[in-house]
Amino acid sequence: MKTLRNIISIVTVAALCMLVQSAGAVSFTQPVMMDTAEGVSIDTTATNVAIGNTANGNILGTAVGAYAKGYNHGAAMGAYANGSYYGAAVGYQANGYCRGAAVGYLANGNNYGAAMGYLANADCYGAAVGYQANGYYRGAAMGRSANGRTNGAAVGAYANGYNHGAAMGAYANGSYYGAAVGYQADGYYGAAVGYLANGNNYGAAMGYLANADYRGAAVGSYANGYCYGSAVGYQANGYYRGAAMGRSANADCYGAAMGAYANGYYRGAAVGYYANGYSYGAAVGYHANGRTNGAAVGAYANGFNHGSAMGRSANGYCYGAAVGYQANGHWDGAAMGAYANGYYYGAAVGCYANGDYYGAAVGSYANGYCRGAAMGRSANAYCYGVALGADATTSGGSQSNPRIAIGYMVNNDVNNTCRIRGKLYLDGSGSGNQIYYRTTFGSGSWSSKAFVIDHPLDPKNKVLRHACLEGPKVWNVYAGTIILDGKGEAVVALPDYFVALNKAPQYQLTAVGASMPGLYIKEKVKNNFFKIAGGIANAEVCWEVKGERNDIAVRDNPMVVEEKKAVPGLVYRR
Repeated sequence: MKTLRNIISIVTVAALCMLVQSAGAVSFTQPVMMDTAEGVSIDTTATNVAIGNTANGNILGTAVGAYAKGYNHGAAMGAYANGSYYGAAVGYQANGYCRGAAVGYLANGNNYGAAMGYLANADCYGAAVGYQANGYYRGAAMGRSANGRTNGAAVGAYANGYNHGAAMGAYANGSYYGAAVGYQADGYYGAAVGYLANGNNYGAAMGYLANADYRGAAVGSYANGYCYGSAVGYQANGYYRGAAMGRSANADCYGAAMGAYANGYYRGAAVGYYANGYSYGAAVGYHANGRTNGAAVGAYANGFNHGSAMGRSANGYCYGAAVGYQANGHWDGAAMGAYANGYYYGAAVGCYANGDYYGAAVGSYANGYCRGAAMGRSANAYCYGVALGADATTSGGSQSNPRIAIGYMVNNDVNNTCRIRGKLYLDGSGSGNQIYYRTTFGSGSWSSKAFVIDHPLDPKNKVLRHACLEGPKVWNVYAGTIILDGKGEAVVALPDYFVALNKAPQYQLTAVGASMPGLYIKEKVKNNFFKIAGGIANAEVCWEVKGERNDIAVRDNPMVVEEKKAVPGLVYRR
């Protein structure tokens, strides 16, 4: 009862003190002790109010509670509460010192701060609401253990907006200029929105468990835009400067991917469901594969190792090119058409056309195998052969024994021949046009040889045509003029290769200006020289030497002067 009476007395006196203090008419200068055993004291003047053991309300202050301080215009309520210097504090050991405001057990709103809650801290212009909330140094925090310290803002239990950051949500982290919204979202030096989203280190992430660490960007649940990467979609991955859009799309290491499960790895580009653009490759289409500098367009198309493919299941492997359904351009080959095959430097155009091993084929089912060339439906040119026409065929043959077939269903099985269906008409524009023939390919003599040049006297309007000198032997001809010495003799020098190239030389001398009946060859060719004698002193002589060729080419391929015709009845010249 004594304690109750003392409390009633204290409240009564406090109310009276406040009333009198506001009126300014009466002042109390002596302390009033209600009960020293209870440690209660009241000290009031016209300007001060202090209620409690050693409470301090000096200089227009108000202090209520043991050891409370409301010094210098402050207001404090609670044991050890401090509202000095224009501050306000309510609660045990609450601190609103220096224009601060604190409400709660051990709350701190020191130095212009505002704090509400047990152990809340809003020191130095901060604002904090909640148990252990921290809005220190211009920060703002709301929630249990929320941290908006150093110009940050945090809302939510354990949210952290430290150092100019902003965080909203339980355990959200927007530290160091970051922004985070969502449970455990992390926008450290970045921006994150979503449950467990991470926009750490200048990244930006939105979505459940989205990750945009180290300047990345990610939108979608489990999306990852790490290290300058960008990802949009569920489980999309835009790792290391990659860009990915779509469910589980992957754009790793400068790659680009668009579509569910698309993969644009190591500078590759992929567009389409499960498309793969690996290592500088490009792929467009369902399950398309553009791997290792390859390019593929179409469902299941494959452009591997610098290959190019367009069409469903087309294959452009190892520098090959393929266009069409299941077309194959393998090993530098080229194929155009459904099921066309251009294998190993081959080229094929047409449905089921095959240009295998340096071969060329144009037409459906055409086959140009082993350097063969075929044009026409089902034309077949095998091993250096040429087939022109539907179902034309050159079976067998070789590089030295090629076969040529021209015309519908023509079959040539004879080496070094050309078979043509129907009559052959060769039309020319003048008498100078002829058919030329020789027995060996690439070398040997023709049945008729000539040259055509501009006419030396009228080159703009005329040509000059000369035939060649022919014979059963292969000759080299050397000619010139020489002046005899005082004895009527002379030594003629031939090219330094004459002896090595020729055999059985023949000589001809012609006197010029005077008759020289005694003119003769004094010495035959020796060391590429021969000697003339029997002429007139200081006279001029024209000389000519013919040598029969004796080089390896002629010895290995001697000219056949007479032989039977390869095609009986063929007239080469009339």
